[in-house]
Amino acid sequence: LAARAEEARTDGGRPAPALEREQRRLEREIRSRTLHMRGEAPGDGDRFDVGRLLRRLGDEVRLVELAVLDGRVHVLLCGQGRVRRFEAGLLTEAEVEAEHVQAGLRRLAHPGAEARLPLVEAAGARLQQLLLGPAAAHLGSGPVVVVPPGRLHRVPWALLPVLRDRVLSVSPSASSWLRARDTAPPPGG
Repeated sequence: LAARAEEARTDGGRPAPALEREQRRLEREIRSRTLHMRGEAPGDGDRFDVGRLLRRLGDEVRLVELAVLDGRVHVLLCGQGRVRRFEAGLLTEAEVEAEHVQAGLRRLAHPGAEARLPLVEAAGARLQQLLLGPAAAHLGSGPVVVVPPGRLHRVPWALLPVLRDRVLSVSPSASSWLRARDTAPPPGG
C-alpha cells in the first residue's frame, strides 16, 4: 500500500487518500496485535512473578507502581506480602503540577530565592496528593521504590513530603528493579 500510494503521488503529483487511510488502518491493527502478543522472558518464563516480587520486598520495602487508566493515576502498592490498589488524581493535573514544581526548583537555584521555598514545598504536597492519593498513608517508614509511567519520569519524587526523609529509588519497571536486586555484584566490587 505504501508503494502504491507513493507511486500515485509520483505519477499524478497528488496524494491517494484512500490508499493512505488503508495504510494507517493496517498499521493500527498491526500495532494493536503486537501490543497484545505474549512475550517470552529468558529464565523464569514469560509471566511476571508477583509472589517473587513480594518476597523480595519483604515487610519493610514498598514498591509503588503508578498506572494510568482513563486519564486517572492508579497506585499499586506492593509490600508486606500483598498488593493494594488506590486511586489518585488526574494524570494531566499531575503533569502540570510537576512542571510547576520543576520551574520552582530551577528558580530556587538563584540567589535570593529562599522565599519561594514554601511555595515549592506546597506544590510538592499537591503533587503527592495527585500521584499517591490515599496510598501515601500506607507507605510505612521503610525504603520506597517508585515505578512511574514514562510521562512521569521527570517528577522530583524526593520533594513529595511522604518520600522526603527515606531511602528512595525510581525504577522503569518492577521487573527491572527485581532483576537489579537479584543480580550479584561483579567480583572485586
